[in-house]
Amino acid sequence: MRLQSTSSLSETKELMAACYEALYPQAQLHPLLMSDINPAYFHTAFFVWDDDEKVIAQAVLYLNPNLKYEGKNSAAVGNYEAIENAEVSSFLFNTIKKTAKENGADFLIGPMNGSTWDSHRFATQTTELFLSENFHHHYYIRQFAENGFEEIADYVSTRDVEMENNSPAIQKVEKRFENMGISIREINLDNWHHEMEIVYNLCITAFADNFLYTPITKEYFAAKYEKVKPIISPRYTLLAVEEDGTCAGVVFAFPNLLNKEKKELILKTLARHPDKKYMGIGQWLGDKITGRAKEDGFSSIIHAFMFEDNYSKKLSAKYHGILIKNYVLFGCDLT
Repeated sequence: MRLQSTSSLSETKELMAACYEALYPQAQLHPLLMSDINPAYFHTAFFVWDDDEKVIAQAVLYLNPNLKYEGKNSAAVGNYEAIENAEVSSFLFNTIKKTAKENGADFLIGPMNGSTWDSHRFATQTTELFLSENFHHHYYIRQFAENGFEEIADYVSTRDVEMENNSPAIQKVEKRFENMGISIREINLDNWHHEMEIVYNLCITAFADNFLYTPITKEYFAAKYEKVKPIISPRYTLLAVEEDGTCAGVVFAFPNLLNKEKKELILKTLARHPDKKYMGIGQWLGDKITGRAKEDGFSSIIHAFMFEDNYSKKLSAKYHGILIKNYVLFGCDLT
């Protein structure tokens, strides 16, 4: 068994492909289920080779200068994959911890590909994958725990099968915002760069107080959405806008292409400007999406990846969300 490290992105991608092929059946190697590399915070990739010269484990150390946990300088470990072997995972984690400490980190967070804008957290149930989830082996949770990591955050995904909408309360909310000159419109894919700019301006404000938030550049934000542009439908991507065009809220949803049995929609992003005058815009946008989903024959809506205790989880509860998945994020004190 030997360990290889590299700071080359191109070499990392080549070695990752070899690791995926070794750890997963070909049927699971779906591009939409594999996590990306964040080049902005990428520092070093580590790979463990067995005696037969096969890659049997991998992880990337990310150094994000803005990442803090309880005031501690924090690094992130992401893109984690490994065989079910305690010696292998310990060998990998010990090297990552040592490197993180040498680079000034007091705390290590994972799985996280650099920031919360990127892939992070493990699902505690790895069955019934839906689109936008990353596939991983369930024993990864145990491997993190065995190597000194403890849970620092919980997330949930819920499913709304009742899909109630257009209640009298929502009608009052709609009337209030219409009187304020706020309307809901579909995203304009023909004016992509402009749309990404106004959504970016909203999101960096709306998410600024979120757990483990760090800034993101406009270019990286646009590049992330460019990757999912093929599945973006204006019918399920709505913006709440002021008369001057300022975006006060956004909802982004798309069909669950991995569900071959039922027609299901995934509500991935729901955000509003934090100003109190916009309270209720999230409910309004969610209600519009629910109505459209019903009209189009969807049988359910998944509210995906909601941080415990946050606004989105409370909103999902109003729409009769049934818990379908839990997720955990880990941290390890390096001091």
